[in-house]
Amino acid sequence: MSIPEIRRQEITQRTNRRNRDVEAHEDAHERAAGPYATGKTINFGTDRLGNPFATGGHVRIIMPPKVTFKSSMSQIQQAEEHAKTVAAAAIAPLTLGGEAGRLSAADKAVYAQANAAFSKANDAKSRKLSLRA
Repeated sequence: MSIPEIRRQEITQRTNRRNRDVEAHEDAHERAAGPYATGKTINFGTDRLGNPFATGGHVRIIMPPKVTFKSSMSQIQQAEEHAKTVAAAAIAPLTLGGEAGRLSAADKAVYAQANAAFSKANDAKSRKLSLRA
């Protein structure tokens, strides 16, 4: 049984919307991550008509380095900035709204990891400064 033309158009429109949303979501991560993004991947399946359908995607991110109070102040500050950038990149799609702006569990996990790295770098800076006093 064939699919009526009007239904075919609806399926194609839904597929195209999904593809745009996934692309916009991953682009937002990639733009916000700047030099810490190392590549974007969009995964595809097919819809009922055989059209390419975005099933998801991801952007590879370089996470901030671990630092301690023994690290140089420059290394600590760089780690803090790196962590802030990665955290912002993880939630960047929120500005898009709708389906494109929905955060995945992976997005939320990267955000949490980046915030933890920022806190550790900030603690290292505080301890380093207190040792100087």
